[in-house]
Amino acid sequence: MLSPATSLTLLATLLATFVPVDALPAPSSAPRSATLHGRRTPGQNELYKRNGVFNKVFLQEEIARLDAKYDRKSRAGSQESMLDLPTSLKVVSKSVKARRAMGTEDLTDVIGSGLDLEYYGHITIGTPPQKLTVDFDTGSSDLWVPGMVNACVQESFNGLSSSTYSNTFAPFEIVYGSGAVVGTVAVDTVTVAGLTVPKQSFGDVVVCSEQFVQAEAGGILGLAFQSIASSGKTPFVANLVAAGALDENLFSFFLSRQEVAGSTLTIGGRDESHYTGSFRTTPVTSQTYWQVAANPFVVNGTPVGAGYGAAIDTGTTLIYVPTVVASALYAAIPGASADQSDSLEGGSGTYQYPCDFAGTIALQFAGAEGTFGIDLADFNIGKASSGSNMCIGGIIGMDFQDAAGQNIAIVGDEFLKSWYSTFNYNSTGGAPGVEFAASSA
Repeated sequence: MLSPATSLTLLATLLATFVPVDALPAPSSAPRSATLHGRRTPGQNELYKRNGVFNKVFLQEEIARLDAKYDRKSRAGSQESMLDLPTSLKVVSKSVKARRAMGTEDLTDVIGSGLDLEYYGHITIGTPPQKLTVDFDTGSSDLWVPGMVNACVQESFNGLSSSTYSNTFAPFEIVYGSGAVVGTVAVDTVTVAGLTVPKQSFGDVVVCSEQFVQAEAGGILGLAFQSIASSGKTPFVANLVAAGALDENLFSFFLSRQEVAGSTLTIGGRDESHYTGSFRTTPVTSQTYWQVAANPFVVNGTPVGAGYGAAIDTGTTLIYVPTVVASALYAAIPGASADQSDSLEGGSGTYQYPCDFAGTIALQFAGAEGTFGIDLADFNIGKASSGSNMCIGGIIGMDFQDAAGQNIAIVGDEFLKSWYSTFNYNSTGGAPGVEFAASSA
């Protein structure tokens, strides 16, 4: 077994081969702590400015993150490899304890000037367990956390303090629009909501960009499919499914609205206290992220535009749709128009509409009967300008692409707050699907 000093020397040598010295962030003099609240920078990470006017800097940052998530995925595998994916996961490993179970993790809603920005919870890694915060993200597939020589956040994972830790020294890197996270692929015991994978691969990150210094969550736990994992490793929940360790091969989210506490992630089942009525299912069309087929939007009871593919993404705040879909949607809202104050490079894809709009906007999904409405309080993300009677809509026109190179929508928390969502590996016909029921507090 390598000594701690030898391990650190090898890690530093490896990182030097693919991380330029001038790209390393300056070491932080701040003490490391598990307390992460309040580290967002006003004006950069809040959606609104103080006078309630829409702040495009937030949007620019979210678009940069989405560029990394979705453009990276389109390079993760060829179109041919996507066509050969299995329709369901099978029990292929006994590396997870065989006891079937379910568990619920309480999530924290990060609220900034009237918007639910993100939802994070806790995991433990190592022996003895070290507690860390992560964003549970259905739009990515890797687990990564800040490591012991890290300047990302005020918390970190110390692999040398874990008796079950090992490091493969394989490079781990995810490039974002305005930075990156860099480290190596490590293996250790990971537990979420009382459910444990003894040998879970994850990114032990030692370099990250400024945007993660300001993030509320220390890392990310990806919940999409292995085919798009930057590490190439099996995601945490997929390992539980493959081992037959869950009561049901699914996980579910309840996302609260303007309440710091109350949101939940349930793995292996559903929380019956947070939904009403029956579930409606739409099948997964590509086992990359949780991608489904969406039918045209419905505005004031009338379908508008064309259908599109959509990724259901708990790690995204707003809703992003192909530009042609956005154009048709806003054309159906009386008085709406493209945002002429757009000053971001490449355009932000925003539209403005009368703040007193009292109609209805709903999504439709293939195979799921009926419509799925969006709460207008979530759709309204701020005034177009100070004193204006025009507001900015939370559905953004932006042409992201899926793994096959086709335009795709990204349906984030703006929608999911109204709909309890279940991501089922063995849904209708034994194939993966996403299931929705009306949320209830």
